[in-house]
Amino acid sequence: MSVCTIRENSYEDFESTLTRLNVDGRSRNMYLRHERAHFEKAKELGYTPQYVAKLIVDNPSIIILAAVDFIGREPTPSDMVKICLAPRRPSKEDLELAVKNGWKRSKR
Repeated sequence: MSVCTIRENSYEDFESTLTRLNVDGRSRNMYLRHERAHFEKAKELGYTPQYVAKLIVDNPSIIILAAVDFIGREPTPSDMVKICLAPRRPSKEDLELAVKNGWKRSKR
């Protein structure tokens, strides 16, 4: 087993690489859907996003980190909040990063 980091500039390339590295289909689809929401929001806001994943290469390979990084200009705090909250179900890490960038959780 080895650990590798991949970086892809398009959804199609990210999906293809995860498939080639034999990531479980259900897990792969969950990460693709979630990270695509961040990626598309970042693009909409004028940034140059890039898919990033760290995997344990095995049979099947296991994703230990998936994220969207930025080439060039970093998002402003208010844009980062929008990017973090883009998925229908933001992760705990997404919510923590949104708070760190100034988002105030509404109390229900």
